[in-house]
Amino acid sequence: MAEAPHLEKEVWQRFKDRGVVVIGISVSDSPQRIRQYAKRRGLTYLQLVDERQKVFKSYAKVGVIPRTILLDRDHRVAVLQLGYVEKTFQKLVRAIEQMVK
Repeated sequence: MAEAPHLEKEVWQRFKDRGVVVIGISVSDSPQRIRQYAKRRGLTYLQLVDERQKVFKSYAKVGVIPRTILLDRDHRVAVLQLGYVEKTFQKLVRAIEQMVK
């Protein structure tokens, strides 16, 4: 929840016109609750529900939420962050800046 507004403003709104796609994936709520949450928080990036946790289990073998995964243009994991910390989030933003140059 703490990371979502930062993803919206610092990644999605900043880089969406430069080919960056942001997808929020929830593992614990119904689609309706996710839509309500996104609307309340002003999130405009795509929101999906991973009901069977297949995506969740595919990246990193620890049960940390959030997981922020940056894929490069070849769909390889370029950055994998577990949890949300402002300092590490800024590293993600800098990695995206380098990718879109």
